[in-house]
Amino acid sequence: MKKLFTLLIAVAMFGFLGNAQNLTIDATNDTIDVSTTWAYDTVFLDINLMVLETAELTIEPGVVVAFNDNYLFEIEGKLLAEGEIGDTIVFTATDTTGYYNHSHTGWQGVGFNEPTTTDTSSFYMCKFMYAKPNSDSYAAIYMDDFSNVIINNCFFYYNYTTSEASAIQITDASSPTITNCEFMYNESNYSAIQVGHNDGGANPLIANNLFKYNIGNDEGSCIKISGYGGARVINNIFAENHASNHGGAIQVSGYCHPSIIGNLIINNTCDGTGGAIHVKYYSGATILNNTIIGNYAMSDGGAVAISDYSTGVTFKNNIIGGNYCDGDGQQIYIYSNSGVIFYNNDIEGGLDNIYGNEYVNTYIDNIDEDPYFVDPVSGDFHLICGSPCVNTGSPDYYLPEFDMDGNARQIGEAVDMGAFELLTEAIITSNPSNATVHQNEDATFSVVAEFASAYLWQVSSDYGDTWVDIVEDEVYSTVDTETLTLTTIPLTFNGYAYRCIITGPCTDVASEPGFLFVNYMASVEDINSQLLISPNPAKDYINIQVQNTQNTSIQIVDISGKLIYSSQIISNNHKINTTKFAKGLYFVKLNSNDEIYTKKLVIN
Repeated sequence: MKKLFTLLIAVAMFGFLGNAQNLTIDATNDTIDVSTTWAYDTVFLDINLMVLETAELTIEPGVVVAFNDNYLFEIEGKLLAEGEIGDTIVFTATDTTGYYNHSHTGWQGVGFNEPTTTDTSSFYMCKFMYAKPNSDSYAAIYMDDFSNVIINNCFFYYNYTTSEASAIQITDASSPTITNCEFMYNESNYSAIQVGHNDGGANPLIANNLFKYNIGNDEGSCIKISGYGGARVINNIFAENHASNHGGAIQVSGYCHPSIIGNLIINNTCDGTGGAIHVKYYSGATILNNTIIGNYAMSDGGAVAISDYSTGVTFKNNIIGGNYCDGDGQQIYIYSNSGVIFYNNDIEGGLDNIYGNEYVNTYIDNIDEDPYFVDPVSGDFHLICGSPCVNTGSPDYYLPEFDMDGNARQIGEAVDMGAFELLTEAIITSNPSNATVHQNEDATFSVVAEFASAYLWQVSSDYGDTWVDIVEDEVYSTVDTETLTLTTIPLTFNGYAYRCIITGPCTDVASEPGFLFVNYMASVEDINSQLLISPNPAKDYINIQVQNTQNTSIQIVDISGKLIYSSQIISNNHKINTTKFAKGLYFVKLNSNDEIYTKKLVIN
């Protein structure tokens, strides 16, 4: 009855039965040697399937690939399995009866066993469910000595094995890209992702993924990195995973040195050492800008355990606290002289809470303070204004450009500690532009900013030396919005500068100024009769011709409003050397008996 019930669920979810748009792979078509597209509702595998090097297989969105037994789907050529949001491609077992006690049959995996092709295969918006590989070489996706695989926005659920990896096995010199995926409810002897199973130097990018509720029945429930392998483990979330032995989330073992950067590692547990991370056996790691909170080890090292023969671990810009264990090292456990280095970390209890601190080689600019998270009880580990972890980290070559929220990794004067960079001030994307009007006309100055909560416009009558807050009157309005409005502008406002003070999450930021040029209400002919500039554009000099020299002065400002030249006019022809002027646009302002004329000047 249970089997029938499960089968009925499969019919409802995937349309396995009674549909003429299905395909069955059997002994008559188990090799694909020409380019092929699957646009079926369901493709049933009754046998192992091989895509040869000469072929490209495209799987359309919405296709279900259903394995009727523990079969392999092997790729020597190219596979494009690219679903869509709301229309995923599903790889699953036809019959999941017995999954509750792992007696189900499952399927072996989709993989790349040393193919010679240089083509790149891609998985996008795919679900991998109920795989049950029976060899250390296999997983839901496996690759041996092959790097041209991109796995993006995929879902790995309920995959199980008594072998090493349940979701992805990365062997020898394989360096795929695994990004924006979810790994949940997977169980294996080691981990959801196994890196470097054999010799060869695997170095995948594992970034912006979610690992939750995974189980490792030995080491590293989420990721195990070993066998001369490396990995760039960047901006992932590891939450509530469990290892029955060491490394509640991540295990590093056997001649490797991964980079573990920008991750949120919370509430993971293990029955051995290293509630979050365990490093052992001639391995090291760069542990950089992680937030490691609330992890538990039944033995030693509530957050991180560094065991026998480790070859160097660097901790930098991490927040480590609230972790606990039943043995030694509530936060960090160091077994022996392993070349451990600490720079700019916030570690609960400080050096005294590191077991084996006599083996710490360097301990510089670390703190022991409350990091002030937004709401740690609810799982929000972003920093708040005033946190001692803001702008107190140290730059590092390995830091990615962005944190997992997509914010620039360094926003303020220095890098923040932990996984999240605090956006302390608004980001201005457009500054006010200069405006030129005649007297009694109107003008506006605008600013565009992200993450702004308030605006206040200011004015300067001395080219930006001093600034005064603007209050609304007969000229000024909308002084507390993105756009300042000036109405019926008097001639005396000529040369005024305007900027906006923008309130951000923590601090204010000032825009660049925009300058206002007010001309006397005159015709173009009148302006030209009062002020002639030649040559224009100019290079080495300009001649200024004016009608009136009494009470007349000339000023030249650049496009930012900076005063470049100023002089009284004593003759009708005034020559100015411009060889030291930078190339660009300038404004020439003539003030004659309190009447102001402005013209543009171009220097080439």
